[in-house]
Amino acid sequence: MITHYRFCLFLFTTLIICQSGQSAMMLKTSTRIKGKALNLFIMPVIVNGNEKNHQIEVASTTNNDQHFIKLDDFTTALGLNIKEQNNQFVITTSIGKSFILKADCNIINDHWAINVQNLADELAMDIVVDQASFAISVDAIWLASNGAPIETLVKPNGQVRTIDYTPSSNSLSYVRSEYFYRRDDDSSTQFSQTETGGRLFAGTWQFKVRDYIENDPYFEDYLWVQTQQNHRFLVGNQALSLNPLLESTDFTGAQIAWSNLGIQPFLQHIQPNQLINGANGSVRSFNGAGIAGGKVELRVEGLVIAETYSRLDNTFEFQDIEIPTGGFIQIEAWVFQPNQTSIPHSILDLSSYNSNQNLAGGTWLVQAGVGVDGNLVENPNNDLNDASYLRSQYSVNDHLTIDSIFQSIDGREVGLLATRGYWGKLGYWEFETARSNNDQAWRIETQNQTKNWFFRGGAQYKPDYWLNSNQTEYEDSFAEFGIKRDYLQISLVHRKQSFNDVHI
Repeated sequence: MITHYRFCLFLFTTLIICQSGQSAMMLKTSTRIKGKALNLFIMPVIVNGNEKNHQIEVASTTNNDQHFIKLDDFTTALGLNIKEQNNQFVITTSIGKSFILKADCNIINDHWAINVQNLADELAMDIVVDQASFAISVDAIWLASNGAPIETLVKPNGQVRTIDYTPSSNSLSYVRSEYFYRRDDDSSTQFSQTETGGRLFAGTWQFKVRDYIENDPYFEDYLWVQTQQNHRFLVGNQALSLNPLLESTDFTGAQIAWSNLGIQPFLQHIQPNQLINGANGSVRSFNGAGIAGGKVELRVEGLVIAETYSRLDNTFEFQDIEIPTGGFIQIEAWVFQPNQTSIPHSILDLSSYNSNQNLAGGTWLVQAGVGVDGNLVENPNNDLNDASYLRSQYSVNDHLTIDSIFQSIDGREVGLLATRGYWGKLGYWEFETARSNNDQAWRIETQNQTKNWFFRGGAQYKPDYWLNSNQTEYEDSFAEFGIKRDYLQISLVHRKQSFNDVHI
């Protein structure tokens, strides 16, 4: 009997506590803001349709025309970082930082709170206090379903990177050997090649030897490369050709390339024995103004190749996007309003001529090298000629790049100045002039193409024995104009070449 009485007393007490807790949750206490009475509630939060394991304190006016939300609870539920700084709250998100003045907040029940609509505007999201379902609904396409920031999406054809092999310590990473043998009725041929490489001193090394069976071994591609965020350093042997007007060289020595916007865009499709590639314009970066929290699609020739979201300051950026080289390329940024992905709010035209010599606007690219003209391993006992160069490129904008080169090989010093740019319907033009001692050479090239027609042309001149070569005075000019329809292309071509007085 006593046991039954204790159980009834326990059950009655539990019901009283549960009823009191529910009442406390629904109507915790009351306070006032600017003369308006407030009711305090504790509500669950639903982010992009998924309920979170967090509850948030909300204050609502008696007529429900205004709602105030507790900042600490809200940022914790969404996984956002918040800190107090200089009489304001700084909220860090994946699309930037939001700065909320304390003067725009209120202290309710000993906690900082802000008007729900103001918070929604600051964070570029939809926030609804739904008392019918007794929950706070948060919708923002820039938040993943679990509340974590969404990473910028780049389609497979929108970005290609070449990464150095970087094991954890110094190592021999690979050895690759090839042997080729062919026999005909009267002769036979053999060929051999061994290549090896790995990791050394925070960089990568490579060594290749050829023809070591029948002939004296030929050593090539011996080098050590280190790649950092803004520069790439190479020590070893490389075939070097900076410009058609300058000498090429089998260069052995130290080289460095630096860019203020990072060196990675210049390493696309690069060979292991190259400092950087030559197709600078095939990888581009784009930026513009959108709508905070809204999605932005980058479309090339109508195909979506990348997506991102506008930051809280309305700006957006696409980095290291691979663009087809040559011709007029249609490039558009489709800007959508927050939480809308059907009809774009605006379309920004970023189209231009995409040359393999253009740089993204505001880019500095500097290259330099010091060494010898020749293969040092192949000719260890020979006196090789000194060789050095300095190249500086700057892009005034996406349409105009300025290039200057100074090169010295065995005392033959030459300077070159070039401009490259796109001039609308006039197409892409490249002007180059080089001077060595009292001699001067020049080169012009132009081309453009649209959906239905194209043209290209150019001319160049080199004086007698340019840079101590055996070539006599050389002139070359060509022009081509054509039309294209689906699978049919017709063009008219003219070309003239001359060596001194001998015409071809």
